[in-house]
Amino acid sequence: MPLHKKDLLLIIVIFVIIIVNVANLENNDSFDKNITINNKLKLDDTSRIQPPNENEPVIGMSEEELLNSNWGNPIQHFQTIPNGTNEQWLYSNNRCIYLDNGIVTSIKN
Repeated sequence: MPLHKKDLLLIIVIFVIIIVNVANLENNDSFDKNITINNKLKLDDTSRIQPPNENEPVIGMSEEELLNSNWGNPIQHFQTIPNGTNEQWLYSNNRCIYLDNGIVTSIKN
């Protein structure tokens, strides 16, 4: 079955739209790159990110280690799931730490 000029033009337009959208996604700096990093991070002792200051909180810390860090106790504490497995700890200066099952999974300075 031969392609008509109208069909060929439609295919070209769709192809150009796809190329432009892919290029925009690759250049988009507004998405949260931490999501990608956190999804790939394995939280065990060998994969911890080393802090610039030894007493700073790091991803992979336990709740107890976090409390002993220089951030100490949070100003506010929220459990995001009724069973308490996901938590959000709020600190001064808009700093925030997320924990999953008692392990630090994200830090916002």
